[in-house]
Amino acid sequence: MQQFLGYVDQAWGSGSILPLFAPSLANDQAALQWMCRFERPGASPAGVATLMRMNSQIDISGILPTIQVPTLVIHRTDDAAVNVEGGRYLAKHIPGAP
Repeated sequence: MQQFLGYVDQAWGSGSILPLFAPSLANDQAALQWMCRFERPGASPAGVATLMRMNSQIDISGILPTIQVPTLVIHRTDDAAVNVEGGRYLAKHIPGAP
């Protein structure tokens, strides 16, 4: 989280975080341009930081056992942005999720 907030503060709008979220597109100029266009109008750096801090405080663990629809939890191999343990926790606590 701190690394991402540092990026937001220093480089938001540059798209340079693309390799973290899409490593296979790290050298794709069209993808970099898309990421820049995605970041710039989405929110100001202060707005992104506020939203990320707020989102990091959301706890849905108490409702996971109540989910009654088919659920598939997926996670990218070698994801550097999101810890795989979060996905494993979801799969373990959602009834029937593989």
